Amino acid sequence: MEGTKVYTFMVRFRDKPQVFRMIQIDGGKSLEDLHYAILEAFDFTPEHSYIFSRNQVFYDPKGCDASDNGSGKTENEVCLEKLGWELKETWLYLYDFDNEWMFDVTLMKTEGGQDQGSSQAVRKKRELEKYPDSEEDWEEESEFDKPVEVVCSRKSMKSIMGQRDEEELKKLLKKLGMEIPEAENRKKKADVYAAALIDVLEGDKELMMKLFTGRGGRFLAGLAGERTVTLGDCMMHMKEMDMYHACGLVDLGNIGDAVIGLTKEGREYAALCGQEKWKACLEEKERLEKLLSLLVDIYGAAEVGYLYSMLNMYQEDTLDPDEFYEGIAALAALWNDYTEFRDEDSGQTYLSILDREEIAYVLKQRKRIGVKGYKPFCREKMEAILENGVPVLIPSVRRLLDCLQTSGGLDYDASMMLAMSFVQEVSLNPAPEAALAMGRELLEDWGIEPDDNVEELLKLVAGEAPSALLMGYSIEEYKKLLGI
Repeated sequence: MEGTKVYTFMVRFRDKPQVFRMIQIDGGKSLEDLHYAILEAFDFTPEHSYIFSRNQVFYDPKGCDASDNGSGKTENEVCLEKLGWELKETWLYLYDFDNEWMFDVTLMKTEGGQDQGSSQAVRKKRELEKYPDSEEDWEEESEFDKPVEVVCSRKSMKSIMGQRDEEELKKLLKKLGMEIPEAENRKKKADVYAAALIDVLEGDKELMMKLFTGRGGRFLAGLAGERTVTLGDCMMHMKEMDMYHACGLVDLGNIGDAVIGLTKEGREYAALCGQEKWKACLEEKERLEKLLSLLVDIYGAAEVGYLYSMLNMYQEDTLDPDEFYEGIAALAALWNDYTEFRDEDSGQTYLSILDREEIAYVLKQRKRIGVKGYKPFCREKMEAILENGVPVLIPSVRRLLDCLQTSGGLDYDASMMLAMSFVQEVSLNPAPEAALAMGRELLEDWGIEPDDNVEELLKLVAGEAPSALLMGYSIEEYKKLLGI
């Protein structure tokens, strides 16, 4: 099966996220093959039913099981490459309906390659006891603190770039203002695009810096510096790691074994990022990126021009509009899963955490509702949210988290994940009854029976949560604006 990609998945045990496997499998394989690969990696016996859920829904009726992958074909008929599994997207894998083993399966990267015949677990150092007698049997020392070995890669910048999808390389060419070259004599487009990028980047070292986010540049400097980088650090910076890989600076083939390869160019750019001139520039860039991310998360979708004016509130000197767009906003869309959307009616360009269909819906509803403007935030409020997180914006979420941990039996991370899922749902439908119905459904998906106390807290959170439809106002704040 030549020409298919090699997929690398991180498979985490949901109840104990520190227990995980990195699994590589050919993109021409099926979900059923991935199912067997997961079982082999965790040393399970394949004797129970299973289901994959793209929506991460417990016993998802639209999920993919042994007989149907949602398209009317069995997994043996539909390969992974045709499922539309996106980078960093997580599916739920449920195995053994009696004991309910749940795993989060995240696509970490794809590489060009040939059919490797079978899957392989590239990290198998942790043990998972299948049916422990006591809670103590689960306890294992976390390996997220394991230092990562940074080595000199033998791979070239061109060979790593050539592994990327041609559409990704086209985006890099456009970002640098370059024309898209023609691929002649049956040459792979990815190789042609990579060669064109390298020709330009080798002649202008500082040009590559236009592709770096502040957070990304600083972490790259850390990889080549004296500071110890752990496997947990790398997992927290997977978007940045993917960025380096796209630019041909790092080899992630052995990341599962806590080894990262820096190409010759990767070492050069890491040194450049560590220079005082660029270090200060990257620190300031990262500060602005955090503010931008917070605003986009609150508003759901906002005009780039408005975001520019908001960020200027936090500057002693006025930001150059082009520098803001090219150096902050456009990079957020390129690397951080934000959507850049141009509204044909108004001619405005939006930056959003939503997909295009959802943005169109939000803009239509804003017009219908007649929202006059975005919720304003003073500098002090924004700094408080950045420092102390969601509870500053939604005070009642603290009580909901406590309730989910004490009554629902969830740990902090799981309760936060559930609460944030609820807040995201409310953002697109803040109506009280609809919000409560969504909250009940989420709780049921997590196996929690909602009582009166939990439902009351859901109502409070829904009333305080910012809504994309209301341009950052909560439903309760908007009622006060209208005098209701």
